[in-house]
Amino acid sequence: MKRTARLLFYILIFFGLISVFWLILGSIRRNDVYITVEADFISKNSPLEIFYKTADDADFTQENSLQAYEGGSHTFKLPTNAPITDVRIDVGNRAGRSFQFSGIIYTQGDVAHGYTIRSLKGDEAGKYDTHELRRADTSPDGKAIFKTSGMDPYIVIHDVQSLPSYMAKYIDSYIYRALTVILSAIIAFVMYRYVHLRMILTALAGIYLQRRLILNLAKNDFKTRFAGSYFGIIWAFVQPVCTILVFWFVFQIGFRNPNVGDIPYVLWFMAGLIPWFFFSEAWNGATNAFIEYSYLVKKVVFKINILPVVKIISSLFVHMFFIAFMILCFVLYKRPPMISWVQVIYYMLCMVALVAALAFITAPLVIFFRDISQIINIVLQFGMWLTPIMWSVDNLPAGMGGLINVFKLNPMFYIVQGYRNSMIYGMPFWKNSLQTLYFWSLIMVLAVIGGNIYTRLKPHFSDIL
Repeated sequence: MKRTARLLFYILIFFGLISVFWLILGSIRRNDVYITVEADFISKNSPLEIFYKTADDADFTQENSLQAYEGGSHTFKLPTNAPITDVRIDVGNRAGRSFQFSGIIYTQGDVAHGYTIRSLKGDEAGKYDTHELRRADTSPDGKAIFKTSGMDPYIVIHDVQSLPSYMAKYIDSYIYRALTVILSAIIAFVMYRYVHLRMILTALAGIYLQRRLILNLAKNDFKTRFAGSYFGIIWAFVQPVCTILVFWFVFQIGFRNPNVGDIPYVLWFMAGLIPWFFFSEAWNGATNAFIEYSYLVKKVVFKINILPVVKIISSLFVHMFFIAFMILCFVLYKRPPMISWVQVIYYMLCMVALVAALAFITAPLVIFFRDISQIINIVLQFGMWLTPIMWSVDNLPAGMGGLINVFKLNPMFYIVQGYRNSMIYGMPFWKNSLQTLYFWSLIMVLAVIGGNIYTRLKPHFSDIL
């Protein structure tokens, strides 16, 4: 009976894998473009209209348009049968009327692009321009208030770069889909043959039951990290703040070339760098947990699987401080709070899961191969620059928009974009359904690999340490 239930479970995994692969391939094939516009002054006699233009179009046409006839927030999905280059947003046909914009945000796939418009005076990079619009005031909740100065007010967004994927013709073929079915069957069989789910679930339950011990050990680890220094734990916060200031000065003041929309660069930059601080510190610490606590590893009665978790929770204390610091900076820059800021908790849990899955791969291996620590440092160094932390995917050269799909393979891309979507663009995480599905599928694979490596190497820890 148990074997039959286990077999049925992995058959469900097989069909689930097929769905995941087809959804991921579909996301590569489609570069969906969404435009979100909020305007209070819209009516049947003065509709809100979205025009889009491709590289083959000489001008905007009525055939390539979408309309809305009621005021409020509207999200338009633009067709993807051809690459879209420009978008025009018409806001009615009356002069001398006031209306508000909380933002014009378009997304490609699950990547939000930053046109949270607070001032429309013309963009230096030529991203957008306006016609018969002028800035009137700012509402108490931070929305920009504009007034039409003619009968044809509109905004044009340039260089949208909605590029179709070069893989589309292959992904749509039956051979490519058949290969995904075969790959799903192979993965499901390997998991059925070698993965012991009961052992993994038992380990997770043990961590939950020892949550108080883990919290106490994490507090002690955090306090002793800077024991002996005069300023103590203050150094845990000073160094990251200095790093933020240095990078901000170099890229904003020195190079003077980051183009991230109308959001202050330091806020955009912080939303990407702060999660990376936690990921880097937590992964390094968790990798060396068994070596650092070798005296506990040699104790027969101690559950050593909690040690990487202890290091992760210890790093989480500093991260929570920097989240509060980031929120304070947003408030000081007069960015109105949004309900989406709560999503940071979700993305923080995503990072904890990612680091834990990676740590149970690297922590056992580093005991037998100490060079793993140096390899991780190199991976983190490359990863910091290959993740869009200090640069924006919007600034990729023309014709290279397809590289976004390559960057999405990096799980930290999902988290960094998630922090920015939450803090800046107000984009809910469930709109990133495909990337979310990919991220958690990757976490499951890494967790299974880590669990098996830990189980096989654990009996030899005491002999080596």
